[in-house]
Amino acid sequence: MQGMAHIECQIPDHPRSMINGYVSTSLHKSETFTNPTEETIIREIDRFLQFLIDSKTREEFVEARQKVFPEFFRLVMAYSVVKPKTDDNAGLDKVERYFIDNRSTFFSDKEQCKRILFNIGTLRRSQNLIAKIIPVEPTDREKDRKLADLYSRVTGWVEMHIGCLVLAIGKGHHNFHPDVLQELLDGSDLAAGTYVIARAAIELREGLLPNSPQHKPVTWDEEDDVWANAF
Repeated sequence: MQGMAHIECQIPDHPRSMINGYVSTSLHKSETFTNPTEETIIREIDRFLQFLIDSKTREEFVEARQKVFPEFFRLVMAYSVVKPKTDDNAGLDKVERYFIDNRSTFFSDKEQCKRILFNIGTLRRSQNLIAKIIPVEPTDREKDRKLADLYSRVTGWVEMHIGCLVLAIGKGHHNFHPDVLQELLDGSDLAAGTYVIARAAIELREGLLPNSPQHKPVTWDEEDDVWANAF
């Protein structure tokens, strides 16, 4: 599939690396969390995002991003286990509304906000596709496992960049170096990569392509092809 190598080369190869002592001992239980573990993970995620948005130059941000992503990804995966069970799209809807409500106070260019909203919408659409294909047995389990891992990594990469913007808005941090803001926007654009992966996963499942009688086919129109081949 066109663009798969381009996607993989942008993300660190080992996102599940362990960093000892990542749990802050100064955290206190908050009534806004369902349990102390959830609070610990969220606060640690925010700490990493804060470290990124404090970058003063593009070079500083890029270097920090490569160091932070492995642990950020591990925390996001851990949070997916302990978080309250909710619809994934509900979380995306909430983030989308947050950007809409703050677009005039944070973004100097309305096209920047539209770009973020487009990428959130792409994630939502990709998640809906993945939900349809998961119940269907793949023809090659090893390839499917690798695609699933890559999908998680790409999604985590996009969430990290969007999360930086969400945190910056919440803290009134508007003084990004233009190159740092550009990196955050560019990082969120990798949301289109989830379409490349979704298409590859569909091709591993007999009956999901058009004109197959085994399963209800996944709808895939010309717009989907454009996004899936964006790289």
